[in-house]
Amino acid sequence: MNVSTKISDGFTMKEAEERLGVKQNILIYLCEKNVVIPDVDDPPKGRGHVRRFSAYNIFEFATALEIKEYNIKVAYIAIIMRILKRFFEGHSMKQIGLDYERFKKDRTLPLLFLTIGDGKYTFFRVARPGNDDFVPGIDLTKLRKAFKKNEGDSDTKKPNLHWWQHNLLVDDSSIQKMLKNAVYIPDEDKIKDFRSKLEINLNKIAWEIKNEA
Repeated sequence: MNVSTKISDGFTMKEAEERLGVKQNILIYLCEKNVVIPDVDDPPKGRGHVRRFSAYNIFEFATALEIKEYNIKVAYIAIIMRILKRFFEGHSMKQIGLDYERFKKDRTLPLLFLTIGDGKYTFFRVARPGNDDFVPGIDLTKLRKAFKKNEGDSDTKKPNLHWWQHNLLVDDSSIQKMLKNAVYIPDEDKIKDFRSKLEINLNKIAWEIKNEA
């Protein structure tokens, strides 16, 4: 299975369960909390309506489950997933080595790590042979405070926190302003001072999904 952002028919919840080895109720919970938003089909609107997921959604599930193992709040994981998707919209997945077949042929392709410092600073480390680049991310605490501040705002008419998490990628001026104010620019010296640092190898997650397909 290639990890791509689009797929024609998509995977059912049952197929997602089989690929990930996780019970459906956990995957449904992640959908309900806006951690994973189906690319292929909208959430169920009634009895008999089936969620369908893209290959990229399967990758999101796997990444979210990995982050969840480290007791990161689900609300934060939802935000991280939107940031991750925003990152991939600007970078070809093949260019960063998530396509394992291509990576085997070209070892100069970079490895991508999602880094979370002190449970709130999230950014990306792009590792190339002999060189690391850091891609700015988001201060989750600042962004969540901005979400809460805008809850029920009669002017923006954005009713609740779940709306903000779901629509973080929407081209909306109020959302863009919040993102700008919450940007975290990683500094190598400050990174060394983190009390805790979680690094998740996104290439490894994508490759494991492919091998299990």
